[in-house]
Amino acid sequence: MSISKDSSFRGWLDTKEAFVTRLTKSIPKKPGILLRQFFYRQILAQMGKSVLIEKAVEMLGTHHIELGNNVVIRYNSVLNASKSASRIVIRNNVCLQPHVCVCSRENGRIVFATGVIVGWGATIATCGDGHIEIGENTYIGAKSCLMGPGPIKIGKNCMIAHYSRINANHYTLKELAEQFGVQEPMSRGIVIEDNCWLDTGVKVLDGVTIGEGSVVSAGAVVTKDIPPWSVAVGMPAEVICSLQG
Repeated sequence: MSISKDSSFRGWLDTKEAFVTRLTKSIPKKPGILLRQFFYRQILAQMGKSVLIEKAVEMLGTHHIELGNNVVIRYNSVLNASKSASRIVIRNNVCLQPHVCVCSRENGRIVFATGVIVGWGATIATCGDGHIEIGENTYIGAKSCLMGPGPIKIGKNCMIAHYSRINANHYTLKELAEQFGVQEPMSRGIVIEDNCWLDTGVKVLDGVTIGEGSVVSAGAVVTKDIPPWSVAVGMPAEVICSLQG
């Protein structure tokens, strides 16, 4: 497809999206839900059965958004995949609570596996080529934030409690680095393996892997890897015991 034809096609998709969302997103209760079930199927990349989209949900780049079966998106949430290469994929039985923001920027990709629940007011956003993947039956607590240009992978059956921060960002003084001829380091990403529990207000910094089955206490700041089946506490987080043997 030529550039001009491709641009025209994207313009048509954007126009159709704007018409459908403005027409239906503010209609309350059951009539609104039924209308959105019908009309959003015409603009989303994929939409499964029994999808419930509540009032005042904002969707941008709907042709880059996939919804599985039995997905629930509560009121005042935002899904933004408006950049040409961005993607948001939501599998079956996922629930986004009210005021959740999911934003896939530029070449980003965000994937929610089956059974994920995202709590009230949480933010999940990629930057640049970032990729965020949340495993099956994992819970992301209210007001938590997952963000960064680096990849973030959370395994299955994890509990990420309220107000947690998982930031795959590597901040540097770029101008100072250039002045001294130092190459700016890249974001390395974060991995949280299966069956982990992060208590309220935990912060996880770039480059960290938290091993399977580990528990991180409330308010801890994780700056280095945590072995599997460990309990870690403090700022910075230190392992105090093993959950095995």
